[in-house]
Amino acid sequence: MVQTLPDVAERFDAARALAGIAGKHQADLRRWLRFYLDFCDKYQHHAALRSSFLAFSDELHGP
Repeated sequence: MVQTLPDVAERFDAARALAGIAGKHQADLRRWLRFYLDFCDKYQHHAALRSSFLAFSDELHGP
């Protein structure tokens, strides 16, 4: 599994806090971030692109 870089994790946590999402969800959200980064690495998507997130979402929802 891809390890999240410390600066990415910090920015992710800051975005979570700004969105008003409770800190108790931090571990779960970071796990999903790693799933997303793994997906992008495996299928050669650029993680910052919305189209990559949409492809990840489609993969989760299946056919």
